[in-house]
Formats: sequence, C-alpha cells, structure tokens
Amino acid sequence: MGSRTDALISNDYSIQRFSDMPAPYQMAIIWFMAVDGEAWDGVDLSSLSWDDPKSELIRLIPEYVALYGETLFGSAVLSASVIQESIMGDCEIAEDFSSWEEYHSSFLAAGAPEHPESDRWPLILSGDDGETLRDGWHRFHSYVRDGATVIPCVFFPEDRHLSAVTGTMEESL
Repeated sequence: MGSRTDALISNDYSIQRFSDMPAPYQMAIIWFMAVDGEAWDGVDLSSLSWDDPKSELIRLIPEYVALYGETLFGSAVLSASVIQESIMGDCEIAEDFSSWEEYHSSFLAAGAPEHPESDRWPLILSGDDGETLRDGWHRFHSYVRDGATVIPCVFFPEDRHLSAVTGTMEESL
C-alpha cells in the first residue's frame, strides 16, 4: 500500500474479518472482487438478475462469508475533503483538471447515479501511490454531490497495518 493511502488512513482504522463487516461493506467488496473482478470465485453468479443485481447479492453474502469470511480488510471513515485533496494529487486527474470543483463537475456531467444516504457502500482505497481509489468513483461523486462530509472506505491491509492493531485483533478474535 502506498504512502498516500497510509497518509489518508493514518492510525484511525480498524481491521476486520470479512465475516464481521457490515453488509454494505461486504456488498461493496463482493461487487469489486467477484462481480466486476474475478479474484473471488466459487459462488455461482449466473442466476443474478441484472435488473437489480445489488439487491440480489444480499442473498449470496452467506456463501461469500463461507468462502472468504476470514479474509482481513481495513476500514476507515474519512473526511470527504481529505479524499478530494488526495484525488487531486492523482496523476491523471492533476494533469487534466485545475481544481476539485472542475473535476467533480466534469465527472457528474458524464453521469453519476444516485446512491442512498443510508447503508452506504464504502470506497475501496488503492494501494498504488498514483491513484486514491481502486473502486467507488461513482459512489464517491454521488456522496459528495449529496453533501456527505465523511465517507466509509475499505482497504487491503498489509503486514504493517495488521501489526499496528495486533493486540486489538487478538482481543476481538
């Protein structure tokens, strides 16, 4: 994980097993790992209705928990303005836009669907110093458009994150 992401999360994060995460967090991770990506397999997605796949994923959570429940993830709630500042440091965005407002307006003009204000899916932070987010761009712009000041995020922890919370983890496990 890059130093930019470490700077974002600082020491204000928790490490949890996938099985212990709130359902919206599990859904965002499943979507990223199995629906958009192919890192998590073993669950038959062929029956997913593409009319409303997100609501149908809820019924598949127990299957993913059975397969990946012990997988550890980091989570943090970050200030929207801090994430915006980090995004403006992303190479491609910094080259093309002079301000957050210009970038955000351009992104929204291309289309960002509505996302609910409750049970928000977290953003997935990148471990690459060249980008802030690995997934959740549309969600983020939607949340900001709706006036959110804090945003839930998850990340893939590395050894240093795990060792920083080892005592806390052992107590909760």
